Amino acid sequence: MNIYLDIETIPSQVPGYRDSIYVSPPASHKKPDTIEKWMNENFELERDKLYRKTALDGMRGQIICVCLAAGDGAIETIYEALNEDTLLSAFYATVNDMLGGAGQTRKPFFIGHNISFDLKFLWKRSVIRGVVPTVRLPHDSAPWKDDHADTMTMWDIKKFAKLTDLCEALGIDSDDDIPGSEVWDAYQDGRHNDIARHCQIDVERVREVYQRLTFAGERR
Repeated sequence: MNIYLDIETIPSQVPGYRDSIYVSPPASHKKPDTIEKWMNENFELERDKLYRKTALDGMRGQIICVCLAAGDGAIETIYEALNEDTLLSAFYATVNDMLGGAGQTRKPFFIGHNISFDLKFLWKRSVIRGVVPTVRLPHDSAPWKDDHADTMTMWDIKKFAKLTDLCEALGIDSDDDIPGSEVWDAYQDGRHNDIARHCQIDVERVREVYQRLTFAGERR
């Protein structure tokens, strides 16, 4: 069964982690006064950059939203900003329900844009949080196998293509209130509905892109 998937992540929520990030001046700065000037002007900015990058690191970051849809069905949204364990458990339960519930024998075929990131992140966070997956997450597979498909590598396996750019090329509506790069800022502003909607829109886009790439419904 095709299951279209997207997740949203934020930087580490471990208390004190941001303040523990070490920032060093460029190696070209040798003189104490030059180093001090650089640290005064750039320390907090560079620390914030490094902290924000943990949103892309399954060892440090945290998942706050998962959106998924089975085939042409409605998009299910799981948003849990404060309890990642609950989010992960709800994700696995939702997938199982989509597959037919207890005793089902069908397997999910996950589809997403750069979905290798999403699947690896989900698996890593499940390991760290001790939430046992009830479905196999193909976190260690090649980009396009018999258990998942990545619309990014389907389009061009050698070049990174943004989902918004691909949608524009294919004439697919790509309007969105926030880009993925601003999820953390939106989260801090309490714009949880906007984040959830952004995740839903990405699933809608991925489904349409995948159907276009596989010529689903096209005349032969």
